[in-house]
Amino acid sequence: MNKIILASHGELAKGMQNTIEMITGDKGRIHALCMTPDKDPSFILDETQKIIDGMGQNDQLFMFSDFPGGSVNTALTKFITSENIHLISGMNAAMLLEFVMSNVEDASQSIVQSVEVGKNAMQEVKFKKIIEEDIWED
Repeated sequence: MNKIILASHGELAKGMQNTIEMITGDKGRIHALCMTPDKDPSFILDETQKIIDGMGQNDQLFMFSDFPGGSVNTALTKFITSENIHLISGMNAAMLLEFVMSNVEDASQSIVQSVEVGKNAMQEVKFKKIIEEDIWED
C-alpha cells in the first residue's frame, strides 16, 4: 500500500490531513507529522522511519512538506534513498487533493500534475464592484 506523509512546522500537517480525509474519505494511508515546540526534527525522523519500516517491498512513500529549506523538509531529505520514496515541498490542499485522487501508477506524472494544480490554485481573488443594473440584465 502506498503511504503519504504530511509534515510541517506547527499543526498544518494535521489540518491538511483532516481536510483531505474529509473530502476524499481516504483514511489510513495519510500520516500527519507535526513539529511543535515540544517535538523537534528527531520526532519527524523517528516517525518517518517507523512508517518506512512498515512498508512492503513494492510500496511507495510520498512525503509532502510545508516549505523547501525548512528544518522539516531538510530532515525528510535523509529518507530519499530509493526511487520509491518521494519528497514534495510546498504542500497545499489543492495539490494534496489532486495527488490523493490521482492514479499513482506513474508516480512522476502524478507528482508533476499535483504540483501544477497546487501552483494554479494560488491566486488573488479581487474585489469587483457589482452594479445593480448588471444583476438584472438579460
